[in-house]
Amino acid sequence: MKRLFGIISLVMAFGVIVNIFYSCRINDVEDELLPQPKLEAADGDNAYNLSSEPIADMKYANIFREKSLTSDFKEVVDRQNIGQIVPNDEKKLPESFMFQDYFTEKDPSIFYRYQIRYFDGVSYSFSNYTKVMPGNGRGEATIDVTDPVLKYTWNDRDLKYIMNLGTEAKSPVDFEELAVIYDNGDFWRPFTLFSKPSSVDHSLDPEKNIFNAGEPSLDLQKVFSDEFLDVNVKVIGLTGILKKEETAEKYRRYYYTVPVLLDGVSSCLYIYDVDENENCYTDKDGLSTPKPKDSPIYVPKQKQPENGFDISKSVKSVFVSESGAGDFKTVLDVGM
Repeated sequence: MKRLFGIISLVMAFGVIVNIFYSCRINDVEDELLPQPKLEAADGDNAYNLSSEPIADMKYANIFREKSLTSDFKEVVDRQNIGQIVPNDEKKLPESFMFQDYFTEKDPSIFYRYQIRYFDGVSYSFSNYTKVMPGNGRGEATIDVTDPVLKYTWNDRDLKYIMNLGTEAKSPVDFEELAVIYDNGDFWRPFTLFSKPSSVDHSLDPEKNIFNAGEPSLDLQKVFSDEFLDVNVKVIGLTGILKKEETAEKYRRYYYTVPVLLDGVSSCLYIYDVDENENCYTDKDGLSTPKPKDSPIYVPKQKQPENGFDISKSVKSVFVSESGAGDFKTVLDVGM
């Protein structure tokens, strides 16, 4: 009996170890590269079609694009995460998916190659690189902003954690969302600040969306996913997002602009806190104190207030067995 108990304990302990091992592999990268995706020029359009098979239980795949000034890629001058593919149903994955990239430079002296990173909920896997192709697009998608600034209001007393755009920004007209990129130490994730542009700049450039400074206000406590709450988070920068969701496809495609990183003295978060008299903390000159962009922010999970009211009738849950089958029935004490 003791021997049997020892075996059972050993098996249970092994199971716990296995679970811990897999839970810690979320950010690991598998060493073996997956097959090379197919890359070809799109018919009649200045774009490249990138296609690949999904992996089992794929939650999403990210598209990485590298740039070089030579076709042998001895020196990579830029590597960007330019988009993401998300299946509509992880259990009914398509036989293949396609990502169309319009946003390379239209310059045959600049060369590009692609790599796909797959995520199955446990670990990352990378594909081999595609073949190398010359620039053949509309130009790289970028955010136009001078000295980007984000304004962050941090109010622990009233539990307000609000992010605003501090300077006007513009994106290519297709990119109607503007998002702030945050880093929790494990992931960089964009959270949408503007779901649509404030206006379109027809006077100077009909192909540019405008996002006005000061609007809207992003309540981080409400929009942050759990892994960005109760931890120190850094603000990385801004990106535009283009979403494509064709009804005939079994997946959604998201395109990211080249991120605008917050860098330098003029790129900062303005962090305020209020005292019991609702006065902002100020420096010796009476001005709100700016914090540099690498200052972490901390947003606590929202605590729901207690509700002491009770308007229910007296209720008992009684287990009743009928013909050997268990069933839960509810009995109301109407006389109370």
